[in-house]
Amino acid sequence: MTKRKEFFRQMAALVALFFFLESLAFTNFGAPSAAWAAEEGETRQNAAEGVVTAAALTGDMFSGGDGTEGNPYIIDTAAQLAGLAQEVNNGNDGYGNDCGGVYFKLGGDIALTGNWTPIGNSANPFMGVFDGGGHKITGLNIPRSMGLTHAGLFGYIQYFSYYDSESSSYKDGGGTIKNLSVEIANGGAVWAYSISESSIYAGGIVAYGSGHIINCHVSGSVRTEGGVSSAYAGGVVGQFFGYGYDYDYDYDQNYDRMSRLIYSSSTGEVRAE
Repeated sequence: MTKRKEFFRQMAALVALFFFLESLAFTNFGAPSAAWAAEEGETRQNAAEGVVTAAALTGDMFSGGDGTEGNPYIIDTAAQLAGLAQEVNNGNDGYGNDCGGVYFKLGGDIALTGNWTPIGNSANPFMGVFDGGGHKITGLNIPRSMGLTHAGLFGYIQYFSYYDSESSSYKDGGGTIKNLSVEIANGGAVWAYSISESSIYAGGIVAYGSGHIINCHVSGSVRTEGGVSSAYAGGVVGQFFGYGYDYDYDYDQNYDRMSRLIYSSSTGEVRAE
């Protein structure tokens, strides 16, 4: 009789365990939190926009926003701007495409001090949208001693488009700098220098790349020195080329995706040596 009771007790326990495991299979535990995603380097899909969002770059790094077009990340301080440069340059933006489809906006004027490390490089170009909001960045300084081949507020930007599944069309996603003024530091310069690299580039806003530069203005000295075969210097941009990372190759119907430099100006010395 005791053995029979023990048998039924064990069977009841097994049945209870079975139903518990079944309930786990159908439980929705929800999406990971932003903090967890950032720690684990995870990404998630934003179905509304059709682009990858979230991970290393989070609202905690900035003064607000979530990086979308309607609610861009707000940058208020030099430290926040330098943090953006660090994450992009190290490939840690968390989007897998160097901020393609991610929006940033200045919340006010920013005064830089010391030497500046540009946002974006040849390995990790900036492919987001940066809106200066009509504000000014002052004190930009990249001296010759830094030995940079791409010198500017942005070192390398690249045009980016993506396919939006909701509208079944391709949309501009980045490689845009707009509504921004930059003052190069008094007595300083934006200076690209190398005696070993074949080409070097310097520009007050962008050193090199593709995309859109709109309503941007620069004052101060921009210089290049060296370059085995070529050196490019410009007050606003060093060198700009046509297409970037564009998923839509219908050139005839999408001429607006060509790189554009419009409504922009510069004052001061520009020298390529």
